[in-house]
Amino acid sequence: MYALRASLHAVSRDDKKAVKVLDEGLSHFATDENLRFQRAVILDRLGDWEKSKLDLQLIIQTNPKSDRALNYLGYTMADRGDNLEEALKFVEQASDLNPADGHITDSVGWVYFKMGKIDKAINILNKALRQESDEPTILEHLGDVYLAIKNKKLSRQYYERSLNILQKIPLRMPDEDKQIQNLKDKLATF
Repeated sequence: MYALRASLHAVSRDDKKAVKVLDEGLSHFATDENLRFQRAVILDRLGDWEKSKLDLQLIIQTNPKSDRALNYLGYTMADRGDNLEEALKFVEQASDLNPADGHITDSVGWVYFKMGKIDKAINILNKALRQESDEPTILEHLGDVYLAIKNKKLSRQYYERSLNILQKIPLRMPDEDKQIQNLKDKLATF
């Protein structure tokens, strides 16, 4: 019930209430990985990365095979430019646990991109796209990578495809609205 109530607040764009509900749930079920992960994601969205990171690390400490916690932690670290070697370690552990998950494969490719290993990033991101062909974030990441190597034509195609998919989502989360705006901003530069 706590996870459901928190999700309803998150969809209603009231992340602070969602965190309060999750805090209450964790006061009763301190070891519940789902509640802790959900709180970590929302705390990150609220800009409290340090608390989010602590929740993710606690999940991994309790369950070293939590591919979603490993992936989220590593991806977010890379996205923030925070210790890319350690970020790579986390996403590769997640990938070893769940190699068929395109979101995790995307994270590995994204870390390599952030490390400046463009050729490796392109190969891995294309693999992620084969695993999850309509995932807007993977498409946007490919757009970013191709823009970095000055292939504006491919970059624009990936951005437009990502934007088109996101705009068709009937009930979007705040992160998706933000992603739509980011894509529009990127496309406006062409």
